Amino acid sequence: CFLRALAAEDAIDLDVWSQEAEAQQLQVPATVRSAVRAMRGAEKARMAELDYSAGLGGRAEQLLGLGDAEGLERLVREAVLLGADASAAEAALASLRADGKAPSGTGGGGIHGPEG
Repeated sequence: CFLRALAAEDAIDLDVWSQEAEAQQLQVPATVRSAVRAMRGAEKARMAELDYSAGLGGRAEQLLGLGDAEGLERLVREAVLLGADASAAEAALASLRADGKAPSGTGGGGIHGPEG
């Protein structure tokens, strides 16, 4: 059971089987507990990445609505640096430029406008 849970990288099953083993007075190796923590950490990281990606489209929409090319350029750079899919921000920026609201390579003054 432990091996199956480890192979499946299933932190929940691994934790359940660990608790079951301990309830039966069996020794659970420290490496198993470490594996559970590592799997949970990886799961949290994946969830954070999904949350970021979901919010990226909303942020791009907001900046597009404000006509903020500079903000969209920053958003694209941020997404690329984080290894996220920047296509929503890139599409918003291209749309803004196609509408003639922002010249290529320049910003629209940031989220608060030209005066800041």
